[in-house]
Amino acid sequence: MIKILQQAYMFGNQLSRLPEFSNLAVGGESYESLAVKIKEMLRDPIQQKQFLPNLRNLGFKP
Repeated sequence: MIKILQQAYMFGNQLSRLPEFSNLAVGGESYESLAVKIKEMLRDPIQQKQFLPNLRNLGFKP
């Protein structure tokens, strides 16, 4: 799981730019702020699951 976390964490910026995750942003939240929020979510194995399909599309290798 640590390897997954290390790789997935690197993709936080890319995930924050995907329209699929715009619902996670609050109001006029910046992409940078959303990326920080997503990186925190990726630390939780349960929350990681919602990102896995998109992570794989971005080149993530478990």
